Amino acid sequence: MDFFFFVIVLVGFFGVIGNQYSGLRKMEQLQQTLNEINQGIKDMNGRGPTDSHRGKE
Repeated sequence: MDFFFFVIVLVGFFGVIGNQYSGLRKMEQLQQTLNEINQGIKDMNGRGPTDSHRGKE
């Protein structure tokens, strides 16, 4: 009976570790997407219509 309990606890422990790893991968993907969006916004601000008027004052 003790062995059965140990196996159940071990399987649960590995399940928690697997879940944490999966969550980490999702968070990394989300961070990458946010970085791409941020870079796109920076690029748009750098090439905006106001750039053509700068320095002509």
